[in-house]
Amino acid sequence: MTMHARPAGYVRFRALAADLDGTLAVTGRPSGEVLAVLARARADGCRMLLVTGRIVAELLGVFADVHEHFDRIVAEDGAVLADRSLSRPLAPRVDEELCRALRTAGASFRRGEVILAGGAEDERLAVEEIRRLGLDHRLVRNRGALMIVPAGITKGRGVIEALADLGVSRHNAIAVGDAENDLSLVRACGLGIAVANAVESLKREADWVLSAENGAGVAELLGGAIFSGETVLDPPRWRVTVGHDRHGAPVQIPSFALNVLVSGPTGSGKSYVAGLLAEQLIRAAYTVLVVDPEGDYEDLRSLPGVATLGDEGVLPDPRQVVAMLHHRFGSVVVDLCRHDAGERREFAERAAPTIHAHRIATGLPHWVLVDEAHGPFADRGLLRHIAQPEAKGFIFVTYHPELLPADVLAEVDVEIILPGASASAVFPVAEPPMFDQLARAGRGHAIVITSGTVSLVTLAARQTPHVRHQHKYVAGRLPTAKRFYFQAGPGAPSDASAANLIELHRELARCHEAVLRHHVAGHDFSRWIREVFQDSALGDTFAAIEDQLLDASDGRGDAELARHAFLEAIRSHYLE
Repeated sequence: MTMHARPAGYVRFRALAADLDGTLAVTGRPSGEVLAVLARARADGCRMLLVTGRIVAELLGVFADVHEHFDRIVAEDGAVLADRSLSRPLAPRVDEELCRALRTAGASFRRGEVILAGGAEDERLAVEEIRRLGLDHRLVRNRGALMIVPAGITKGRGVIEALADLGVSRHNAIAVGDAENDLSLVRACGLGIAVANAVESLKREADWVLSAENGAGVAELLGGAIFSGETVLDPPRWRVTVGHDRHGAPVQIPSFALNVLVSGPTGSGKSYVAGLLAEQLIRAAYTVLVVDPEGDYEDLRSLPGVATLGDEGVLPDPRQVVAMLHHRFGSVVVDLCRHDAGERREFAERAAPTIHAHRIATGLPHWVLVDEAHGPFADRGLLRHIAQPEAKGFIFVTYHPELLPADVLAEVDVEIILPGASASAVFPVAEPPMFDQLARAGRGHAIVITSGTVSLVTLAARQTPHVRHQHKYVAGRLPTAKRFYFQAGPGAPSDASAANLIELHRELARCHEAVLRHHVAGHDFSRWIREVFQDSALGDTFAAIEDQLLDASDGRGDAELARHAFLEAIRSHYLE
C-alpha cells in the first residue's frame, strides 16, 4: 500500500458505509460522541449508510432513532434496503420449509424480511438441512452470529445498490467494518477500512487498518487525513496496468488522484495506450469521459455502461453529456470526428465549465480523457482547471505536448512516451539511452515516467479491439491537403476528389477506366490509404489488387475486376 499527499479540501469521499456492531458501537446504539462525529460529516455533505446483519425490526428495538442519523440502512447482511419511508428487499425470502425444519430440530433462528438469523452453534445443522432440501442459500458468519441468506446477497451488493439510489459512485464511498461478513463491504467501495478490533481476515483484506477500536476508530477515520483527501491511498486492487518491464513485472499506475500524459508522434500508438487505460478504468466501474476528436475510441462502446454521443453528426449538448455520466455512473465517448474545427471549439467552450462544475458537485466523471489535447480544449479552458486540486483525473493525449499550457504540464504525475520521441515533456530524465532502447523496441513499447521511476515497458494487450480513426475514415472530412484527387493522367486532373472512404468508394464506382488505370499504375490508392489513414491492412489489400491488374493483360475486364475488388475491400473493412 502506498500513499501520497493531496491539498486539503479535496472531496473524494461523498458517502460512508459503516457496519454497526463491533464497528460503530460495541453492540447496539452508537455513543453520543460517535453520532456527533457522523452528524458533522453528514452536515458537510457526506451521505451515511448503516450496513448491518440485523433485521430492521430488531435494529429499531436497540436504535430507535436510526433514521435520524443515516440516509440508508442496508440490513439483513445486504438483503434489505430501508429508509424512513420504505423497505426494499433485494431477494426472495429464505425458503419457509428450511425455517420450519430448523425450528423443529431445535435451532433458534429468527425470520427477517429475507434472511434467517441465528447462532453459530447451529451451523452444522443449517448446512445439513440446506443440503437435504437442495436450496441455493449460503451461510454467513458474523463472529458468534450466523445468517442464512439467498445466494448472491452480500453487504457489498446491498451497499452498491444503496449508493446508486443516493447518486454516489462506489469509488466515492469509503467502507468500514470489523467482521467476516464485512469482507464484501470493504471490497465494494473505493476504500475499505478495518477498525483495530477487526478479525484478522478483514484486516488482511482492508486497504487500511485504524489504530482505534469500534466507534473511536470510526471517529479517527472521519477526522483524519484519509477521509479529508489530504492523504490518498493507492490500493493495489484498483491499479491500472500499463505493461510489463524487461523482467516481466507489471508496471502499474494508481487509478485515482493523478494526471497522465500520453505523448508520441503520429502513428506511434497513443490512442492504443489511452484506450488501454480507459478500458481498465471502465471495467473497474470508474466513470470516464472521453473527448474523441478523431474517432479513435469507438471500440470502447463495446464495454458495459459506455454510451457514444456525437457520432451521428449532431454536436452534443454538454448538459446531456453530464446527465449520461451520472446515470448509473456510466462512461461517455464524445465523438467529434464528424465535426469541423469550429464545432469542436464550440463544444470545448460550452463543455469546459459544465464538466468542471459537475465534477465539483458530484465527483463525476472520475476521469476525463482528452485526445488531441493541444487543440480546442487547451485553448478553451477545460485543461486549465487541473491546476485546481479538485480536478485531478485527466489523461492527455497529444503529439505536441509542448503546446499544452505550462500549468497543465506542471500537474502531470505520470508520462507515457511512445516510440519516436526523444525526450520527456515533463520530467528531467537523466537516461537518454532509454529513448534509444525505445526506438529499437518500436511499436508496442513505451517509456513510463513518474516523479520517482523510469521504466521501459512492453505494453499490455487491449481487451477491446482497436481500429484507428474508423469514423473519420468512413465519414469524416479530411483537410484539403490530405484528400485524394482523381486524375486521368499526368497533369490532367478531374473534378473528383475523396475526403473519406465513403467518397473514395463512390468515385471508384463511377470513375473512367483511364482514371482507374492511371492511379493503379502509380500505386496511388494503396499509398494514400497507408500514408493518410495509416491502415496497413487495407493498404496491403489495395496494393495486391493494383499488382494483379498491372501483371494482367490490358483488357477492360481486368480493370472492371479490379474496380469491383477495390469496392469490396472498402466495404468489408469499414462499411459492413
